Amino acid sequence: MIKNILLPDSRIEWVKRIIGLAFLCQVFISTELWHGVERLYPLIPAFGTEGMGWSASMQKVLFYMLIMSSLSLVLIRNITWTVSSFLLILSLLFIEDITRVQAWSYQYFLMLIIVLLDVFHKNRKATILALQWALIFIYFWAGIQKLNIHFELLVYPWLMTAYDFIEPLSKTTWLAYVVASFEILLGIGLFFEKTRKITLILAILFHGFILFLLIGLEWNVIVYPWNIAMVGLLLVLFLDIKFFKHVPQISSKSMLTNLKWKALLPLVFIFFMLDVTPFLNQFGLWSDHLSLKMYTGDSVDARLHLSAKDASCVPEALIDEMRIGEETNEMLVSVDDWAFQELQVPSFGSDNGFKKAALMYCNCAKDKSVTSIDIYHYQRWKKKKTVKRFTCQELYNDYKK
Repeated sequence: MIKNILLPDSRIEWVKRIIGLAFLCQVFISTELWHGVERLYPLIPAFGTEGMGWSASMQKVLFYMLIMSSLSLVLIRNITWTVSSFLLILSLLFIEDITRVQAWSYQYFLMLIIVLLDVFHKNRKATILALQWALIFIYFWAGIQKLNIHFELLVYPWLMTAYDFIEPLSKTTWLAYVVASFEILLGIGLFFEKTRKITLILAILFHGFILFLLIGLEWNVIVYPWNIAMVGLLLVLFLDIKFFKHVPQISSKSMLTNLKWKALLPLVFIFFMLDVTPFLNQFGLWSDHLSLKMYTGDSVDARLHLSAKDASCVPEALIDEMRIGEETNEMLVSVDDWAFQELQVPSFGSDNGFKKAALMYCNCAKDKSVTSIDIYHYQRWKKKKTVKRFTCQELYNDYKK
């Protein structure tokens, strides 16, 4: 019994444990994101502009409940109570502040919904199949999203500056498309049984290389545990060894046709959330932030314009020393840099998210005649970007209607 608790033969139990442990590590790295009662970066509510209105004490309680529910994923085998309580608390925190909806927390959230659905349909093979699809879609669409000129000219060369011995590769920018294609092929390779073993090895090496680059750049520590967790999830969901039960052949048509409607729910769910929505994003119909746009270089971005009088509203380290005009005394702050500096994560990249962040900042700023936000949009195959500026008054008019 003790052995079964410490080393369960259930792949789903291991998925739950890996996610719980990785999430705990990432929460402790980004404590201000989840518990920052005194943080300067605004809480950006998912609905409306007023937020949940929770007291500092309530926010602390939710934070500690999040920690406890994460621990329960690792230590307690009961799926119904551990996963449902974690998802409930995480949902409340997402609603309070959409900046918490990061690529990794979003992935964990979706995968745990699949785990919880297993209690409903009681088809373990269908659950594992849906979890496998989740990883397949993540690799496939993450690669598709990198097929753009900004990844080639901006992100890829920067990644190659991690170490002196690979820096010459930064000039060979066509290799950016090789990297993107490789990631696409990881998703395709995991789908087919004949290519799964070699793809599994390549995917593990791929995450090792990502960690190698990020450590060299001393950047984005928050995703270190995520990359390690992805390796664990790959092994648990795709490694065919006798220790684990239930290894469905994900390319098997007979399995899909024999499933009852309840067992199809997790498959339909993950297909929509991680395959249909990134497709919709290609036409501007879904948020960049929720469409696996990681290190792509073409996600929506924003800059705050502020008066030097209101410098106290943002971390001092972020204020650009270059003033835009001696008379206006105007300064710039990157919203993304602000989020990284204070919360250890990127901002929620969407027009609505940036405008809400600027609105919260407008409430702090005294000189509203200067304060505004520029939102930048990038076209996939064009170097130029489009810019839209919104003043505090315009934001008040938009959100106070």
